[in-house]
Formats: sequence, structure tokens, C-alpha cells
Amino acid sequence: MFDQKDSPNRLVCDDIPADKVGDSICTVYISVNKSTELELFRGETILLKGKRRKETVCLVEVLEDYPDNHIQTSRVTRNNLHVKLGDVITIHKLEDVPNAQAIHVLPYIDTIEGLTGDLFDPFLRPYFANGYIPVTQGDVIQCHGGMRTVEFKVVELTPGPYYNN
Repeated sequence: MFDQKDSPNRLVCDDIPADKVGDSICTVYISVNKSTELELFRGETILLKGKRRKETVCLVEVLEDYPDNHIQTSRVTRNNLHVKLGDVITIHKLEDVPNAQAIHVLPYIDTIEGLTGDLFDPFLRPYFANGYIPVTQGDVIQCHGGMRTVEFKVVELTPGPYYNN
């Protein structure tokens, strides 16, 4: 498919196993060897690049006994990158990702049908409560609450394209 020696930052997308789905949606998993090769450490913020110039940011976690040329990503992350399982993405280390001062999100209308009232407290507050959630302008985020899932689009970030919240 591609020469791994020429492009060590190109990885094949795999799905996150069911036992890790409850973890943060913005986390990706790579092998120990790949982490060492790319000088990435657990909890660092990385930039992922997919198809059609789509980008998003995630936190990296390291797995033992995992193929070196693969990366585990959530369905939400793959959708933001416009890739499918088995597609190749590139990852790049991000230095000094600033914290967002303001995030402007809008809900998708079809995910809020039948909901009334405030969407911030039941959906957005728990999503960002843990802190250090990387987001990119243009990302779609899924927030769970009240036995429902609501999707929001990140319309604007102050002061730039991607930040930790």
C-alpha cells in the first residue's frame, strides 16, 4: 500500500475496540514502537490529516502489542477526517496548543428534534467537564445526555483553528 520507511507518520485507520469506546472520543491509539519513532508521548496533542484537506486534533495514547502502521480512531474522528476504516491518515505532533477562550457550536437540527430547553447543561457541560478536550474548527462533536446523543458543529474557536478546552 505505502512504504512505511518513507512515511512513518502515515497510518491505517482501525476502529477502537468496544472496551475503549467509553474513553474520550478525541483519543487515538498507536503502538509503542510508533510512539517512540515519532517521539509522541501519552497524552500529547496531535494533528490528524485525512481526505480532502480535512484536519482534526486528538490526544494520543500508547498500546502494547499493536501493529506499528495502524492507528485506532473513533467513528466521530474518522467522520471529521472524511475517512473510512482501512484508509490512510497522517499524524503530526503539535507543539504548544493553546487553550480556547471561546467556542461557538451549533446543534444539528435532526439530533435535537423533540428536545426543549437548554442544551448546554445536559449535553455540552458534561462533554467538556473533564477539561483538556482538543477541538478543531469545523469538527462535529457528539454529546451524550438524557439517554440521547446530540451532534454539534464547532463553528468558531477563539483565537484560532484548534485548541484544547
